[in-house]
Amino acid sequence: MPIKDQRVYWRPRAYKPNVPYTGDNADYIFKGLNLIPNGTGADFYYRMFRGIETQNQTVADVAMTGTVGIATTGVMTGVGTVFKQQLVPGQWILVGGLIFNVRTIASDTSATVSPAPSVAIPAGTMAYLPQTLVTVDKDLGNLIRGSIVRYPNGNVFAVGYGTVYLNGSALSSSLVASKRLSVAVLNPGTGAYSVYQLGMATPTAPTLTGTGAGTKNMQAGTYSIRLVPRRVATGGYNNPSPKTEVTITANQLVRITFPAMDTTSGQDAWDVYVTTYTSGGIQGPWYLYGTITTAQVSSAGGNVDIEWNDADVTANQQLEFDNDPPPDAQYLASLAGLPVLISCNGRGRSLAGTAQTVVGDATVSGTSSSWTTDLSRGSIIYIDNKQYRVLEVTSATSIEVTPTPLANGSGLTVALADTSPGPTLRPAKAAKNGYNVEGFPARFAVAVDPPEDIIGFVLGGGRLFLMTENRLHVASLSGNPLTPVTIRPFWHAGFRNPQALVFINGFLYGYTTNGPTRSIADGDEGSQENDWAADVANVFANWIPERVRVGYDPVNQAIVYTHSNSEANSGGYATTSVLSYNLRQGAWSTDVLISDNSANQIVTGISTVSGYLYLTCSGGNYRWDAGNQTIGGYAATPFMALGADGSDKTITGMEITAHSESTINANIYVSRANEDIPLADLISGTSSSASGTMQFAVGSSVRTSLLRKLSVTRARLAAARVNLGRTASSGDARIDEMIIRFNTTGATY
Repeated sequence: MPIKDQRVYWRPRAYKPNVPYTGDNADYIFKGLNLIPNGTGADFYYRMFRGIETQNQTVADVAMTGTVGIATTGVMTGVGTVFKQQLVPGQWILVGGLIFNVRTIASDTSATVSPAPSVAIPAGTMAYLPQTLVTVDKDLGNLIRGSIVRYPNGNVFAVGYGTVYLNGSALSSSLVASKRLSVAVLNPGTGAYSVYQLGMATPTAPTLTGTGAGTKNMQAGTYSIRLVPRRVATGGYNNPSPKTEVTITANQLVRITFPAMDTTSGQDAWDVYVTTYTSGGIQGPWYLYGTITTAQVSSAGGNVDIEWNDADVTANQQLEFDNDPPPDAQYLASLAGLPVLISCNGRGRSLAGTAQTVVGDATVSGTSSSWTTDLSRGSIIYIDNKQYRVLEVTSATSIEVTPTPLANGSGLTVALADTSPGPTLRPAKAAKNGYNVEGFPARFAVAVDPPEDIIGFVLGGGRLFLMTENRLHVASLSGNPLTPVTIRPFWHAGFRNPQALVFINGFLYGYTTNGPTRSIADGDEGSQENDWAADVANVFANWIPERVRVGYDPVNQAIVYTHSNSEANSGGYATTSVLSYNLRQGAWSTDVLISDNSANQIVTGISTVSGYLYLTCSGGNYRWDAGNQTIGGYAATPFMALGADGSDKTITGMEITAHSESTINANIYVSRANEDIPLADLISGTSSSASGTMQFAVGSSVRTSLLRKLSVTRARLAAARVNLGRTASSGDARIDEMIIRFNTTGATY
């Protein structure tokens, strides 16, 4: 017989799906869907996820060459494919509506992916390269993989793979990223772009003659000049020409006959370097005389007369010989303003086709080759196991090399000495006007140790955090101009994809092969912790690291973890599961599901732009937690003893304080002595609960409900579940409080 009328006040203080079934825990959401913590301090509540808002930017997945099949071992076999050109480890591909992560690439027709499919994907299936998302100032940038960087003058640099999109649109002249750094040079007058691959040709030596009479009274003697190719738009330059000497009489001018500019690579100026009279002339050093543009000499070549005194040039920059063109890379970053190429100098590979050489001829011809795709100016290659450097890529079947071959040959094998991805960074060269974004000296290369391929990076705290399969490394400026960047290990935990790490407020948050991880602070090697995510460990336990991407939501001050291809919805379409850790409240969201019963919802990119978090999802860009979708969700309490452990209770009623745009349905689920706890019913929301379904009226805003009476007897443990919903026009649906009324009996059987 009831002996006391009691109430339990439940408020959603946090999401803790791991709490035990002891009945001791109360003010937590035990199970839930599509709820985000809101408010401040301990006084917060959970509101409905607002959905994802389309930006009306279509960035379609790109079909791979050929077709594939994937065995249950994870081996992917291609027909007519070019895996070595189109794929790198850590990259995502879509096959049969499923996301896979590329692990290894054995050949153009064989690779391994993970996770291995539970059912083999048959041969002849189309494979697609999904778009990722990067921040480009205030714009959303998309490409298949890599980096997009826009400098203040409007020039856009890209490295990686795929057409570059800004806010869903390609540039006026399409910029297609490759492993060799490229630039789209902006014409500020028209807004149009001109696209070039960086690395201007080393010029031939100029022709010099003494001529006329000058005004500076140059001393009679022998002088030397070298030319350096320059691009005005970037301020970049590469390596100098051979020297040429000229002997003049007193007060003569020096006439320079310039060769043609490398206009194919975008050269539009020359830096002229000269020797002084006192230097003895022909042996250098060479000092910068000045820059000659196309306003002074035709890009096709021509004559310019110059003169100088020693004092005019000796304070200027001296000529340097290591402004090497950029190597193959996966990413471009800016470390305290220093341009750095990332993931360089990796393992070389054999190239398709064969080569033919002619003794003494720099031109090498190819058969069935793809040299415009495989090679760039400056590439180091092996032809018949002999090393050459590529001077020019004329076509898919013709290159110029140095040194010139010493023998005739045909049907010769060709291989790249190194390419990307790789274990090294290559910083750019310092210059008086900042940095030479086109010169990346080979001597500046520095590798992670052990030398694993770098698959991604994050910039934070003036450092670069470099992700590999087994570790996280940190790179910082050394202060030494001879070795500008140093690298040391940071975490002994690896990563499976390039967007699995963020740096926020001095902390690193990531998803490693061991699950969610954050740094204790930004400080020391090995400073990482995993137990901060213990409350949601059973959710993350079902996530596949290869499919997890991490971003930062400034609006909610939340670290957002997305798990693509998490499950199929009732319509049979793929979904993405999300958990966010809200820094303001120190609490997790419930499970959030990005789902559509008419289309796949697979998140393939994530980035923060202008104070908002955006996602690339199934070929479009969306803003996170800002949509106008109709969404349902629920909050369920833990199974509670209601303050009367070991005693039977009769649940007599329930009240709620909440807001919903759809009818609020609630259920009470109980466990009696010697009965299984009905967890599955609680999660699924079946109407076969011990109470039947209670309905609460919907208001235009938050309201406290009337009491809904019921009578559920012999309850040892009890849990309540409340369904909420929002529509396209609604404000925030939310849950603030539940009150469960009950009576306690003396029964303890």
